[in-house]
Amino acid sequence: TIHVPKRRIMTVQVTGAVEHSGPFEILSGTRYFELAEQLAFLPDADLKAVRKRRSFIQEGQRIDIPFQKKVVKKRLKLK
Repeated sequence: TIHVPKRRIMTVQVTGAVEHSGPFEILSGTRYFELAEQLAFLPDADLKAVRKRRSFIQEGQRIDIPFQKKVVKKRLKLK
């Protein structure tokens, strides 16, 4: 006998570098990298951390999508 648990809908809070922040409904058993496939991100979103995570998302969890860190380049003035 194989027992397959029912997947239910749960709500999480998505904030940060996404087009629409706020509550988001997903199925229980969803992993971070699967959620990344369902969201629309801003151009400067840093998706490395989200796509690498393999753990499951929990009910009511707040998920913050970080922005890319700005790299400041020093300009050299040539004389």
